[in-house]
Amino acid sequence: MNILPLDFYQVITKTELNDCDRNILTMLYQPIMGHISLSLYLTLWSDLDNSEGISSEYTHCHLMEVMQTNLETIINARNRLEALGLLSVYYGGNETHKNYVYELYAPLTSKEFFSHPLLNVILYNTLGKKEYERVKSFFELPEIKLNKYENITKTFDEVFKVVTKTKVDYKAEYKDRVKGEIKFSSKHFDFNLFYASLPKTVYNNKKFSKEQENLILQLSYIYNIDELASAMLVKNSINEHGIVDEKELRKAASKWYQIEHSGKKLEVIDLTQPEHLKTKLTDDSKRAKMVYRFETETPYEFLKKSYNGVKPTTRDLKLIESLMIDQKLNPGVVNVLLDYVLLTNNKKLNKNYVETIAGHWKRLNIQTVEEAMKVAESEHKKYKKMIEKTSKTKTKKNEPLPDWFDKEFETVAPTEEELKELKEKIKKYS
Repeated sequence: MNILPLDFYQVITKTELNDCDRNILTMLYQPIMGHISLSLYLTLWSDLDNSEGISSEYTHCHLMEVMQTNLETIINARNRLEALGLLSVYYGGNETHKNYVYELYAPLTSKEFFSHPLLNVILYNTLGKKEYERVKSFFELPEIKLNKYENITKTFDEVFKVVTKTKVDYKAEYKDRVKGEIKFSSKHFDFNLFYASLPKTVYNNKKFSKEQENLILQLSYIYNIDELASAMLVKNSINEHGIVDEKELRKAASKWYQIEHSGKKLEVIDLTQPEHLKTKLTDDSKRAKMVYRFETETPYEFLKKSYNGVKPTTRDLKLIESLMIDQKLNPGVVNVLLDYVLLTNNKKLNKNYVETIAGHWKRLNIQTVEEAMKVAESEHKKYKKMIEKTSKTKTKKNEPLPDWFDKEFETVAPTEEELKELKEKIKKYS
């Protein structure tokens, strides 16, 4: 919307502003929003008639003259105030008399600011460690130990006596500490993908509150966390009551960032197959049960069960992380790959062999469990040759195959029992 110098504006506020706010705005907000935005805030503040909480009507020429800058610069500064929750803008009027209302909000207290998941981080990154610590110490209270002192403070009734009982009208609206809210657009964050990546134990068609979603957006913005990683962090921040512990979520996001930026890999082995990529099962066959298991178990759980309850080694876990992070394979697809390799390679996860197959599946853009199972079946002979190349010792012993395999390509003649089982399978899938 185009604003002209002769367009009118009024300033209103429902909050009380004081000298402490000036310090907070100058020392904490100014490094983030810049000195022109601070100047605009203070100018709008000075426009107010403090006794009324509403200003006279001004044109934007007034702002240009007082601040000695052009209107475009003022609008850019205004946008920063809006983004930081210090100002709301309302538009009204008609073509001949355009009018804007600017509602000022109080800044956060120093305690709220340094506890904020977004502002605190931006201030640190802007100032650097040394200046950040200096500014933070300015707002810290000196520690006075009162445990050796006796509290002798008088109570109200020890000092005052109420002589008359007068009825007081409480209906009027009074000034208070009214603060704006920092809001985020969700256009760069796919909440559908985020919710689909959460296990059913965490998300059962019941979305989080607006405040929780806003926190997730903030953390995603600050630490550049995508939807899948956000889902994992939220899952790991659930407390014993099944509620997201926001404090733990902030810690987890910060730790995630530190790990990512120290060159280490994030553990993603607690993810399950995204909901939108799961198969709609219509029977309870052995194959369908395996599909369900591949899609509902995390790679860690699947591997642990495959090892008969023994925890996977660090080497195995790093291999899984590599499959999910570097090769970007979905959790269910990773489970199919693990099952195939373990059963055809004598319960051994040969890194080179696994990564060769993973690279092939990545190039084929394998997304679902069904796709992974089909390609494993069709490419079995090729993968068998890979085993011989990557293994130090060759064996002529026939390797067992996964139960979910279609075994029609085997050269050994099937027994009558196997033929019967195969016919039953064909009936089910026909």
